[in-house]
Amino acid sequence: MVKESTLQVKMDSDVLRRAESLYSSVGTSLAEVLRLFTLKVLR
Repeated sequence: MVKESTLQVKMDSDVLRRAESLYSSVGTSLAEVLRLFTLKVLR
């Protein structure tokens, strides 16, 4: 799947920091989690 669009999301900086830390600890990123979540919802 070609990734050709950008999504900007505003959120509390503490929430962002905690989420990025969590996803990094399991070897992924917040961006990848959001992409996978969106694909799952659409199916």
